[in-house]
Amino acid sequence: MAELVGNVYGRWVVLAPTKDKSRYVDCQCLECGKFKAIEKYSLVYGKSKMCVSCARSHANRIIREDLVGKTFGRLTVTGWKID
Repeated sequence: MAELVGNVYGRWVVLAPTKDKSRYVDCQCLECGKFKAIEKYSLVYGKSKMCVSCARSHANRIIREDLVGKTFGRLTVTGWKID
């Protein structure tokens, strides 16, 4: 597992092998800074690319960008107002 330390997978950076779980490594999300133990397989094979909160934020951004300029009936999406 030490060979993974310092590598970046998606938005995860591997910090160290976990002490209690042999298949897991401690990681930090490069976008938001959250820490999580991730299974080695999930990182290497691309199953886990970022933390859940960043994934939701990323998905919302893509949905908003896809809708700008589209017309629904007589309404056209021109932008987003986020409170």
